[in-house]
Amino acid sequence: MGALTVPMALYVLPGEAVATLEPQREIFQFLAANIALNALHNVHTYHCAVIGQPSEILVTLLDYEKGGNYGAISLGERTKEERIPCQTVDSMALYQCHMIKIDVEGMEGISGSTIQF
Repeated sequence: MGALTVPMALYVLPGEAVATLEPQREIFQFLAANIALNALHNVHTYHCAVIGQPSEILVTLLDYEKGGNYGAISLGERTKEERIPCQTVDSMALYQCHMIKIDVEGMEGISGSTIQF
C-alpha cells in the first residue's frame, strides 16, 4: 500500500521517479489512492507482476475484510483467483534504474520468473 513507495518517492532527487508494481488488484487500488493522497507526482503505478517473459499470472482473490498480512501472500496459491498481466523489466523502458526491490512471495519456482542482470 506504499510502505516503501512513499518514502522512496520522497527520497529521490527532483526529476527522478519511482515505479511501483502491484499484482493484487485491491492492494493496487489502495496503493494508487495513497500515492494520490500524498500528491506524489513522481510515482508511476502499474497493476501487474514482473516475470521473465510477457504473460499472465493467476492471483488469489482475498477477503480484505479479514485481518492478515496481505503483503506476504504467495502468488502461487490457487483458490479463487483472477488473471493479471505480467511484463518484463525491459518492457518498462526505464530511462535509468538505480535500484530494484523485489518481493517474490512464492514466485521463486514459477517457470519464467528468473530475473537476470
